[in-house]
Amino acid sequence: VLAVNKPPFMSSENLEKIYKFGLLNRLDKETSGVVLLYKNEEFREAAIAEFKNLRVKKSYIAIVKGIVSEEMKFDEPILTIKTRSGAFSKISPNGKSAFSEVYPLMVSGKKSLVKVRIETGRTHQIRVHLANAGFGVIGDEKYAKSRAKRMFLHSYETEILGLKFKAPLGKSFNEFGFEIPKDL
Repeated sequence: VLAVNKPPFMSSENLEKIYKFGLLNRLDKETSGVVLLYKNEEFREAAIAEFKNLRVKKSYIAIVKGIVSEEMKFDEPILTIKTRSGAFSKISPNGKSAFSEVYPLMVSGKKSLVKVRIETGRTHQIRVHLANAGFGVIGDEKYAKSRAKRMFLHSYETEILGLKFKAPLGKSFNEFGFEIPKDL
């Protein structure tokens, strides 16, 4: 397995070409952080089983609009519609189950730094849950109608098959006055 700290604005598929490994998980092009690649088919099959059985622990760091002062839990199904111009997801009783937990870390002005743990990995899950609650991710033009130099969503930790991978945040996360600790 190879864990890469993907920069924003790079597609996950580009990592396959750069490293000559197969892609195990994907992040949106605008999202930075942990992406896993594999070289061994046996590992890929074991990892896919872990994803399917919801045994992979994933946490993200985001900067959101608004003041998040308490933990939030979302257990709202997400329906994804795939079109030529990309995927669009929304909360819908016809969707697949999606569970997210949000933990406040810091507040600066009217923005919050949060940690998000997800059990499921639905398309745009974190962005949809947060925007629906009124705490859209800064820089998420699709769901939060927010413009910034990047989308402030980062895949921070992934734990799979007893292995734990962590991708430190880039300096851009300090932009809004947050003093980001080295270990969150």
